[in-house]
Amino acid sequence: MIQSKEMMGYVETINDLIREQMDDVSTIDGLVDLVYAGSVTVCEIHVTLPTVEREDREDNTAPWKVHIGGKIVRMRKKIGNIHTYLNAAELSKKLKRSIHQVPSDFCIRAKDQSFDSRMKVICDRLEQKLRL
Repeated sequence: MIQSKEMMGYVETINDLIREQMDDVSTIDGLVDLVYAGSVTVCEIHVTLPTVEREDREDNTAPWKVHIGGKIVRMRKKIGNIHTYLNAAELSKKLKRSIHQVPSDFCIRAKDQSFDSRMKVICDRLEQKLRL
């Protein structure tokens, strides 16, 4: 409060008004109400408190459900990419890029002779995870 001279001027004005009204107050509750009203008045005049507007979620799904749903979508996408890789005669550049990530996620080498069979095993594991 000391930093602002304007604020101190408001406080002094409110203090003077409270002193004038104090003679009419006979109970402690009345005095508390008077002092509270004075402090609220000073805050309303000088201090503007930031209002935090909470953004309500459009759907009221729990965060854990959203998280699990995202994981399921990512697993299905990986399964789809692996199926396309294993069954396609010719691969697009986009599919090649997405397939390069899968071996590194499951710690296998893309240059192994058994790469295709390992990819089938990975695909089966992902499908089993989704069934659980």
